[in-house]
Amino acid sequence: MTEAVPHEPLEPASGSVWRARLRWLILVSGLAGLAIITRQALSDDETAIPGAAASAAALVLYGGAGVSAARAWSVLLGPTVDPLEVRGAMYASQLSKYVPGGGVLQAAGQVVLSTSDRLTVRRSALAWATSMVLTVVAGVLLLSGLALLGGFGDDARMVAVLGFASLLLVNRGRLGWALTQLRRLTARIPEPDLLPEQRALHIALGWTISSLLLSAASYTTILVDLDSAVRPVEVLPAFVAGWLAGFLLVPLPAGLGAREAILVALIPGSTTGLVLAASLSQRLIAFVAELLLLAGNRLTRRRRRAADLQPR
Repeated sequence: MTEAVPHEPLEPASGSVWRARLRWLILVSGLAGLAIITRQALSDDETAIPGAAASAAALVLYGGAGVSAARAWSVLLGPTVDPLEVRGAMYASQLSKYVPGGGVLQAAGQVVLSTSDRLTVRRSALAWATSMVLTVVAGVLLLSGLALLGGFGDDARMVAVLGFASLLLVNRGRLGWALTQLRRLTARIPEPDLLPEQRALHIALGWTISSLLLSAASYTTILVDLDSAVRPVEVLPAFVAGWLAGFLLVPLPAGLGAREAILVALIPGSTTGLVLAASLSQRLIAFVAELLLLAGNRLTRRRRRAADLQPR
């Protein structure tokens, strides 16, 4: 008699229905977010607008940031998933982050839309939680590296060196220990066995660093075009610091307010108006980039399905 091979439970039949409803909710919230940031951009008659060349460059850079983030997500979910499908799930979920409370909806959308008969919600949720840890580590590492390269004082450089200790968190054993402790409080916490492999953690961290660096370069491109007096070497770390603060403040739409306050405080020689104008311009460019990534992903998936249906 052969022994049954354990496997993850299949997704309920109603799962696809709920995912379809969630896609519509994300689309509507994304349109609402676009209205919010467009209104903010047009509310001030003196709002500066970057030139066409700078806008195009910022769009390409932010698109690269989105691709890198999606690759990190697919790596964390493991080899059993369809990378094209889960990247599309992430692109779709990003559209909801621009509305109040959008951080919660974006996270839920990313987790639920990625699930399938090959990936349970528990595994997807744990991969998302792991990606949050990697995102913070990536931000701290990038900020530390930029601080060492930039024209900062000795005190800032000493603190930056300590930032590299965050790499200790990118360890499957330590993450598993933390989950074990949390499971003592509630059994709803996923089992440590569901954590991504160590190699996947390192690869995902690399893609996450790439995503954040490209996003920072996108903002820097916009601000330098609006204000030639600023130095990119000072804008990049300021953006990363502001982005980290906004990332940790989930209830705010895409970190709205917190990131701008830090950018104004850390970028010397630039006016508050130009810093805010660059921030609003990047939000509009980011929304366009995310729509293009989602559309490109959908088109690629349709072409693949059509090719699979053709007789061989």
